[in-house]
Amino acid sequence: MKYFLVALILVSATSAAQAQQSILIGKMVHTDIEGGCWYLDVNGKHYELTGDTALTNQVHVDGAQVTVLTEAAKGAMSPCMIGEIVHVVEVDQVLTPEALHAQDLHPVDPMIMTVDINGRIKRTADHIWYVLTPKGAKYRFVDSVATYHHLNRRFHHVCRVVHGPEHDGWAGNIVKIDVKTDQTN
Repeated sequence: MKYFLVALILVSATSAAQAQQSILIGKMVHTDIEGGCWYLDVNGKHYELTGDTALTNQVHVDGAQVTVLTEAAKGAMSPCMIGEIVHVVEVDQVLTPEALHAQDLHPVDPMIMTVDINGRIKRTADHIWYVLTPKGAKYRFVDSVATYHHLNRRFHHVCRVVHGPEHDGWAGNIVKIDVKTDQTN
């Protein structure tokens, strides 16, 4: 009975912690307040990112578009006092201003969709790796991982995709691959 109660308490605590997590997508800003402070601007709302410095230092790029998984930092204080303080659990993506310009992405609030992509891996003459679906849609890899550098290899994953620019012939840019749905062979 004791073990059951301990397990029940652990499950409840884990569920409560996960329920408070949220994904934030915004633009990193550096300010000279208090000798230099960083915050994430999400549609005009400011968030101060705390946590493991190995994670927070990854996002300290002024003007970068950042996607982070966060949780509430209850009772946390900051000398900056410029936004809601949140704890970074995971850094999903950091696109520098240069990368944003090169990829024709909008610097704030891109439309990110979850897409089940099924096709074959291809490469352009300029060495841009992408997935070609049977219907002719082309999804390019933003951060191309060597794992997917295999011409004509089957690719079937649920991915987070930033749509466009279709005028260049791309259906979208793959920004995150859900490895739990790995069906590549």
